[in-house]
Amino acid sequence: MVVQLFNSGIVSGPENLVLPAIPYFSERHVVVFLVERRLGERGRLPIEHARQLGLRAEAVEVRSRVDLLAVHQLRKLLRSLKPKVVHAHDVKASSYLWLASRGEEWKKVSTHHGVEGRPDWKTKAYEYFYSQVVLPRMNVAITVSREDEFTLKRRGLENVLFVANGATRRLWKAGERETERKRIRSLWNVELGGITDDTHVVGMLARLSAEKRHLYFLHTLACLREKHPSLKWRFLAFGSGTMEQSLRAEAKRLGIDNACHWMGYRPDAAGLVPGLDLVAFSSQAEGFPIAAIEAGWAGVPIFASNVGALPELVSTGRTAGGLIFPREQEPRHTAESLAWLLGHPKERERLGTRLQNRVAREYSAQAWVGRMEELYRTI
Repeated sequence: MVVQLFNSGIVSGPENLVLPAIPYFSERHVVVFLVERRLGERGRLPIEHARQLGLRAEAVEVRSRVDLLAVHQLRKLLRSLKPKVVHAHDVKASSYLWLASRGEEWKKVSTHHGVEGRPDWKTKAYEYFYSQVVLPRMNVAITVSREDEFTLKRRGLENVLFVANGATRRLWKAGERETERKRIRSLWNVELGGITDDTHVVGMLARLSAEKRHLYFLHTLACLREKHPSLKWRFLAFGSGTMEQSLRAEAKRLGIDNACHWMGYRPDAAGLVPGLDLVAFSSQAEGFPIAAIEAGWAGVPIFASNVGALPELVSTGRTAGGLIFPREQEPRHTAESLAWLLGHPKERERLGTRLQNRVAREYSAQAWVGRMEELYRTI
């Protein structure tokens, strides 16, 4: 039996990667969440989400930043479950697993969901402690991008292994996709107004956090409007976070607030991707975003900075599934690339089809499960 261990107040990348894939595993899985008391009812949302998927989900309440009682309760729960492998995701879950596992026989796996891009000095300090103290004590430390694998190895870790993410969603074929696109656009037009068949809709599916660089993308969109005033577009940001008010204020200052919509966290966001013309990532750093894989299943091309696993997924040349731009590039240059992509619908369709074919072939949930089952067998 395998235990998947999370610490999260929202259903984000790690949960969207693992939870829907669990039915594909041959071995039984139990999901355990560290639930922080300070989050109140919001902290239980991921547990309810897991249970709605039909999974067994257990909770360990965490009352403070380092809660030794929670460590004891986690150890007690794991002993009762008798797992062969406990797989923790990111910093806090992995730290608690390390503390709860002393003297125990189960194998310990940790997935590091992004080395760079921590939003402040505190989370950067936690990440460094995690990589230097916790990860060396795991049987395997997984990274979701080659970039992160190389970074951790440069820090001296030897037990590091890159495993590409995978997720399975509905595959939208060309004719179906156009019908669904029109249906979703009509809903958005009712909700937001001004979205018609000839409106270019660019979406970003990411928490509103500094490392995702929504601010950079707003400046890109401002340049787009200045240089290409006749281009009709809307920007839809799916996600929640502490930066929402400041981002709204900046969009207003830039004079583009009438075209920018803050959609909030939506559990059905993946199902809305076929309504988009592009899925954008302007991040300072990434691991392997599940939203990029979801774009592939929908046949929607990606417009992204060259960070994490995004360049590997999108590729270049004749196999490209989108357009990659340099992270350091000035917004005015990024705006020109965006304008070109929005102005060439047939090329977007070709890019989306290529991305869809690659995702279905290499980045499905079944492919990810196969990679993980092999790892669990061999550690």
